[in-house]
Amino acid sequence: MSDTMTPDGLREAALRYVADRAIQYLLQVGEPAKTGQITGFVSEETPISGKVVRDALTLDPRFVQRERRWDLMARDIDTHHPLERTIADFLLSVGRPLFIETVGVEIAKATGISPEAETETVRRLAVTRPRFRVLPEDRLTVTEWLLDTSDEDADDVLFANFDDETELDELSPLAEGLNWSDPAAAATELITKAARPVSGKVMAFLAFESQPEGFDGAEFHQCLLKSDLTLGSDGMWLTPALVSAFVPVWDQMADEPPVEGAPEEASRPAGEVAITPSDMEEIAAIVRRVDGLITSRQILEQVMEVSPSDADYRRWEQTLAAALAEQGELISVGWDRWRKLESIPTTILDAPETLNFQTFSFHTLEGEELDVELSVDGLDGKLADQVSQPLAAMGGQCVPQKDGSARCTVSILHNISGTLPVGGDKPFFPAEPAIIEATITGPNGRFSLWVNNMLGLAFGLDEVYALLPESGGVFVITPANRPGEYRLEIQEGLDPLIGIEESRLKELRNIAARKTFAETSTFDLVGEFLERHRKGADFHTILAEMWVIRPASANLIASLLSGYYCFKQNKNGTWSFDPREVDKGFKKAKRKYVV
Repeated sequence: MSDTMTPDGLREAALRYVADRAIQYLLQVGEPAKTGQITGFVSEETPISGKVVRDALTLDPRFVQRERRWDLMARDIDTHHPLERTIADFLLSVGRPLFIETVGVEIAKATGISPEAETETVRRLAVTRPRFRVLPEDRLTVTEWLLDTSDEDADDVLFANFDDETELDELSPLAEGLNWSDPAAAATELITKAARPVSGKVMAFLAFESQPEGFDGAEFHQCLLKSDLTLGSDGMWLTPALVSAFVPVWDQMADEPPVEGAPEEASRPAGEVAITPSDMEEIAAIVRRVDGLITSRQILEQVMEVSPSDADYRRWEQTLAAALAEQGELISVGWDRWRKLESIPTTILDAPETLNFQTFSFHTLEGEELDVELSVDGLDGKLADQVSQPLAAMGGQCVPQKDGSARCTVSILHNISGTLPVGGDKPFFPAEPAIIEATITGPNGRFSLWVNNMLGLAFGLDEVYALLPESGGVFVITPANRPGEYRLEIQEGLDPLIGIEESRLKELRNIAARKTFAETSTFDLVGEFLERHRKGADFHTILAEMWVIRPASANLIASLLSGYYCFKQNKNGTWSFDPREVDKGFKKAKRKYVV
């Protein structure tokens, strides 16, 4: 979310979104509902805690509690008011167009007249009274939500619709060049540029100003309703990206004390930790609705009305985990997280082709193999240990730090595939279960990071790598407050071992573009690389440069450095090339280690 939206504004919008979704649910079911039931509906698209739902409904005057269930204040209809006012008041309280049948059913509850009769009465009023407009699909709206274009002059339209033109003045420069013939696309682009919710009436005026002839405010409104934009009850529209920006706000609120006045939920007797068959039926219904990730916390809050603040919460988690495992519809994806097996991406089950090292064979004029590979026992110095470490063996690393974070560095191999090696002696992520799903908050928002512990690889970093250098980009992953939640921050500069400047990348690609490249041995390439690094190069640097143009294994490069006289290890551990010793060839003492 942009700095143009204050933290308080973001919080207010996040709470309003929850309340608006709760209203949609209560209208659908037609009766008061428990917090858990409402949370289940609200959480179908985005994960929201029951505590947050309770806070949102407590703070919103459109809701009232009746016998520990939430209901709409708008249902307290005064039947002495004229029906036109009753309809308008109901729509304004809900804050969005409604199906005429929905309005008729709600009014019928107060008047005692049949829903069918009240629906027909509402429909007759809707088409005859200027305060209403019937949209396609039989939706009813109040005309004050629509742009009044009864005057064709833009100045007159402006005067008739806006008491305050501040937002319009702010957004007009951002709207330049937008094509309002596709209202939803133009609106999405404008909201994205503004990086905050935008008034539907303001957008309607901008569209009218761009193409005044034949403009219809109701048709414009309907186009937005049919898109993937979300209408708030304050008349502001949000993109899916803005809704996603609410998630960390909800997470923070979930761990805060309840807001003042929040009602206590009915609780089970202390010490009773059991999930009944009827509970499992409700859980199964939730599972069937959810396509993505669901947490034990969500299920316990919705079904059992148990929260992390309860003393026996850990026992509840364990009991639920056992019940879910027995049920078999979900599998654990780490921490308190569960998923349907079929929803796990198949692309994370195998290592990408870009990580498969190849075997190369080149010969001297005498017919001897040039690219000789040795067993680990034949490698010099620290090479025997280095070839098995993730940075060399897998082309990257995720190293835990003393502060609990992890410093991550990747070569071009992973930059291409969007993966990250996460194995090693001290893995940063949990080693069980086989597949885990972490949630990362990074520069581009929140996303899932899939970890395949069998492969020692994490998947899903493509958008992060687009912001990094091709080889040697560095970022830090830090655990957040909730299990499975992490923050990702990109670090400036290049890794000193595998970082490659753009100019050098170009040189390497020019080498690969030579007509003779396919006939050039890996031995000759290593020599050419080291000739450029006159003061010597680290083993990992040689590897990183090689991977730009040829997928050779760390063991092959280490074997060449160890096996040929022309490659020398310096006192500081770096490697150099001595062209005068090329003719000496391969070390006889190393032949017993050839594999």
